Amino acid sequence: MILFILLAVLFSIMVILVVWVEPVTVDMYIDVPLDSWNLSSEANQ
Repeated sequence: MILFILLAVLFSIMVILVVWVEPVTVDMYIDVPLDSWNLSSEANQ
């Protein structure tokens, strides 16, 4: 029973970490190409 509770706690912590970390990494991956694309388009003008 104790092992089951520990597994449930670990799983919930993993889920919370994924929910917290995923948007940050997605924002970074989206922002970086957009910034570089904006810089290149401004340079072309």
